[in-house]
Formats: sequence, structure tokens, C-alpha cells
Amino acid sequence: MNKIFRMTFLTTALSLLCSAAFAKPASIDSVCASLASRNVTTGNFQQEKIVSQRNLKSTGTFVLSKTGIAFITEKPIKSTQSISPSSVVTITADGSRTVLDTSDNTIFQGITQVVSSLFEGDKSKLEKNFSTSISASEKEWTIKLLPKDQNIAAMVKDITLGGTGNSESSELKSMTLVLNNGITVRYTFSELKYKSALSESEKALF
Repeated sequence: MNKIFRMTFLTTALSLLCSAAFAKPASIDSVCASLASRNVTTGNFQQEKIVSQRNLKSTGTFVLSKTGIAFITEKPIKSTQSISPSSVVTITADGSRTVLDTSDNTIFQGITQVVSSLFEGDKSKLEKNFSTSISASEKEWTIKLLPKDQNIAAMVKDITLGGTGNSESSELKSMTLVLNNGITVRYTFSELKYKSALSESEKALF
């Protein structure tokens, strides 16, 4: 029995080592494919907004899907902001709801184009709107996006996506927007979980 156990253990260990050894660094194609394979991602976020050397922080939870991205802020002030391709929905602590048409807002359009491209696994759509480049190791990757659209480029200098994983599987861990007005907005994502569909309460956020 011990001999069989040892053989099974060694076989499993060798299999894991071999798969890790031959896994290639992530590419933009593999990142898009990996993210597109997950319908809904939830977790915690920390937002850092750097303005004139001041670092303003907020924390909470987020919901990321093909519908858009929602930030449910817990601190310092409770609120919810959901960004979809056509609108931004803001819900304050008292439940008041405001819907803003973002069809002409280049910053929000930049974010939603990135999110929708990644979650549709559509590299061509991403490259239509941004010049793309990636640097990757066996465990981490960074994608730099430079806006091609003049309206977006007038507001957004660049967008950087950061994550972990390789060509087989990747996770999105950060998104940083550098604006031309000198403001930098950085999102860090943690405690990621995946599921097949939005809940009814999550659908109501958008």
C-alpha cells in the first residue's frame, strides 16, 4: 500500500512540475481568452487616486462582467458606481439613484472598451481602440494600452493592466489609468471569485 501511495504521489508531483515547467508566459491572446472564459468575477478592490501628491484611498467590493463593472464602496463613504458601455449608475448610501449617459464621456468609454474587449475575448476590438504591448514572466504579466482614438487620448495618457498567471490561465489583479491632467487612478483587485451569472441583486446595480 505504501509503495502504491509513494508511486502515486511521485507521479502527481512530476506531472505538476512538468506542467509548470512547460507553461509559457502569458500573451495578450491568452489573457483575453482566460478572462473571457469567466462570465462574472467578484472580489475586493482598493482604489488609489493620486492628485497633486495626495493619495486618496477607498475600499470595497466589485462585480466585473460582460455587462460592465460595479464598484461597491464601503470606505470612506458608502456608495455604488456601475459603469456599462452606455451609462454610469451611481447609488448613494440613502438609496438615491442617478443615471448618467456616458456615450460622450471619453474616460468611461475608455474603461468600458477595455473591459468589454477583455471579457469578450476580442483582441481585435482591443487593438482597434488601443496600441497594445505586453511584458510577461512565467507568473506575472503587464499589458500597456495607449489610446488610438483622439478623443480618448485627449483625456487618457495610458492604461496599464496587471495580473498573474501564464498562457494557461490568467487573473486580472490591477488596472491603472494615467490621465493627461496629472491624476492617476489605480485599482487593485483581491480575493477573486468566479461564477457563471450575475445574481438578481447584482443585475440591479447596472
